[in-house]
Amino acid sequence: MRILGLAVLISALVLTSALSGSASAAEEAVEKSGAGRWILDLKHGPLNTVSWTDAAGVSTAYHYMTLKVTNNTAFAREWRPMVRVIVDTKPDAPYYALPLVQALDAVRKQERDSKLLMISETMGKLEPGQTISCVAIFGCLCSMYDRAHVQIHGLVSSVAVFKVEKYPDAKNPGDRNVIVDAAYYARNQAILAALRKEAREANSDRLPTPQTEVQELLERRYWDIEYSRRGDEYQAEDSMIRFEREGWMLDGEPKLLRVIVTAGGVGVVAK
Repeated sequence: MRILGLAVLISALVLTSALSGSASAAEEAVEKSGAGRWILDLKHGPLNTVSWTDAAGVSTAYHYMTLKVTNNTAFAREWRPMVRVIVDTKPDAPYYALPLVQALDAVRKQERDSKLLMISETMGKLEPGQTISCVAIFGCLCSMYDRAHVQIHGLVSSVAVFKVEKYPDAKNPGDRNVIVDAAYYARNQAILAALRKEAREANSDRLPTPQTEVQELLERRYWDIEYSRRGDEYQAEDSMIRFEREGWMLDGEPKLLRVIVTAGGVGVVAK
């Protein structure tokens, strides 16, 4: 699987879709702000298992995923990954990628890659054009899980520029901002559903008119890969792990850093 320059495309769409009459102001403000976003390209293998045998001869199925990360940007980037798995049976107890060196030889043999590194060994500066191949080993997951989400943090910068539609609300003004980006879809739908309900209660078939801004936000974005599994929990290593979907997800609410452009022109730094 591969992540293309999605963030670059999103930023371009945001800028070109700014309000008519203030689009040029938005582009000029963003250019002066230097608020661009970088993203690292990713190829990953499936969520897989490998059998590891300890000194007592007991075999255990360890889950792992191989990653190939490339810096296709023009500058060196900090590679500080955090990779974890969350399963449906223990949603509050993530399984983090750990330096489980005892299983590395077994993974290398199974993947036919004798140079495969632990993900913890790859942290640091990633030069332009540089590619690293590594493996995230999660250990033994709960044998009862049916669904698992692999979350990969560290692939994208945390500061980005978005078009934001601000709907009026005297009580909760901060909760009515629709952020125009696919990663915010579920969040936005909840806001729009509440607005539609209010419109129906007011005997109206129209939503209130939003104020449009271009904002610089601080967010925690990660690449989420979902898998499902059915089978005998007592022989989990024999159960087929099926890929379901993948895409950007967000950890918590973003923080407003500044307003770059509003309907009336260039904004100011947010307090």
